[in-house]
Amino acid sequence: MCIRDRSTGAPAAWRWTFGDGSGSREKNPVHTYNESGQYTVTLTASNANGSNALTKSRYIVVSSTQSGPVANFSASHVTGKAPLTVSFTDQSTGAPDSWKWAFGDGNNSIEKNPVYTYNKTGLYSVTLAVSNENGSNSLTRTGYIAVSDALNTPVSSFSASPSSGNVPLTVSFTDQSTGAPGSWRWTFGDGSNSTEKNPVHIYNKSGLYSVALTTSNENGSNSLTRTGYIAVSNSLTAAFSASPASGSEPLTVSFIDKSTGSPDAWRWTFGDGGSSTEKNPVYTYNRTGQYTVSLTVNNSESTSSETRSRYIIVSK
Repeated sequence: MCIRDRSTGAPAAWRWTFGDGSGSREKNPVHTYNESGQYTVTLTASNANGSNALTKSRYIVVSSTQSGPVANFSASHVTGKAPLTVSFTDQSTGAPDSWKWAFGDGNNSIEKNPVYTYNKTGLYSVTLAVSNENGSNSLTRTGYIAVSDALNTPVSSFSASPSSGNVPLTVSFTDQSTGAPGSWRWTFGDGSNSTEKNPVHIYNKSGLYSVALTTSNENGSNSLTRTGYIAVSNSLTAAFSASPASGSEPLTVSFIDKSTGSPDAWRWTFGDGGSSTEKNPVYTYNRTGQYTVSLTVNNSESTSSETRSRYIIVSK
């Protein structure tokens, strides 16, 4: 920061105090403040005829660019047999410089990334409190560490939302298994699978799909199949528009397919003997008249048609 002398009366000497214990005898000094705070600055100017001092209280305000921390952490193991040794990893943001862990069994640590051993069975909540000069923050993960004498074989269970709907149907699967599984394998009934705990799957064809979940841990595995669990229907419906729908001959009309249900083939008839298999054809009517237009769409699942009588009107 550059501080400038604005004294009158032709001073010949200057004495500055910057409020942080530092000073200067320069006329226009440059000073760096290294800590946040409010600083009072004093200038004493003098010449052969005397001296005069000016103090400006809390003149310099220095704020910190560092924000308070936000606590976050992970653990290498969250389930297992006693004694269970767990490596905790600090994942906090905001540059904390102190840590306090509470492991849920009455013990704690001030290390950044402690390693702790649970010697008794139980369900333990873990808390991490972090701080720096700008503040503090804490995070508690309730029932985070599960320690048992011996893990049970899991019992598979799951739910899905939604379990029915039109193509394409996006389904969120939720594992509800007990027994602390450590791995998952899903089969969705359409040839696809996943090893995520709570996968999201898209069904692109209509049908009735059976879903199976196999869960496992070090003591064994268990499977559950829900037969015909996901019902996917075809929503193919033909629809279209045209612009313009009336005008003088020759009339060139742009037809727009607005069908739903993912058609992959189109057949248009324009009412004057003309036709097209394009998705969005452009067609010219060369004679006056009122023309009925039909669109038939299909995919591997079904067919749908829409007919609009006397839809296109061509005048002279």
